[in-house]
Amino acid sequence: PYYVYNHRYQKVVSGTLPGGPEDTTTKTAGVLFQKLPVYLVLEHQDTQSNINPNRRNRAEATYRQDVTPTTNLHMRAFYAKVDYLEGGIQPPSPDETGAGGDISVQKRFPGRNLTLSAAGSYSQRKSLFETKTYTLDAALMWHVGKLDLSLGANLSSSETALDIGKQETMYQRVYLSIRRKLF
Repeated sequence: PYYVYNHRYQKVVSGTLPGGPEDTTTKTAGVLFQKLPVYLVLEHQDTQSNINPNRRNRAEATYRQDVTPTTNLHMRAFYAKVDYLEGGIQPPSPDETGAGGDISVQKRFPGRNLTLSAAGSYSQRKSLFETKTYTLDAALMWHVGKLDLSLGANLSSSETALDIGKQETMYQRVYLSIRRKLF
C-alpha cells in the first residue's frame, strides 16, 4: 500500500491573478500487488483545488515474461475514471473515463545480431466526446561491429464521435536509421 500527500499553492507577489492564486491539495492512496510476472495497481486520488477539483480512480494490470531466453512479452490493460467536482474557477468538465491495453513482443536473434519487435495498442476515452485510438509498431534492428541499422514503421488511427459527425485521423511513419560509432 502507498499514500502520497501533496500540497501546492501560489502567492501573488504583485498585481492580480484572475481566479486568485492556486491552492491545491492532492491525496493519493493505492495498492500495488506484485506476483511475477503480474503487477496490479489500484489507486484513488482526491484533489481539492480552487482551480480544478476532481476525484480519480485507476486500475492497471501488467504482465511481463521472458517466453523464451530470446523472446520477451509485455501486456498491459488499464482503466481510469475522473469525476470533476464543483468548486473550481469554471464549471466542472464532463466526467471522463478511459480504458485500453497494449501488447509488445521482442525477439532477439543473437547469432545474427538482430532484434525484431512488434507492438499494438488500443485505447478509448469518453468525456464530452468519445475517442478510440489504435496503434501498430514494428522495428528490425541490426548491430554489426560499430554499425547500427534500424528499420521500422508506425501506424496510428484515431476516430472521434463529434456532434456533427465522425472525425478520423491516420498517422503513418516509416524510418531507416543508420548510426556508426567513431571509436
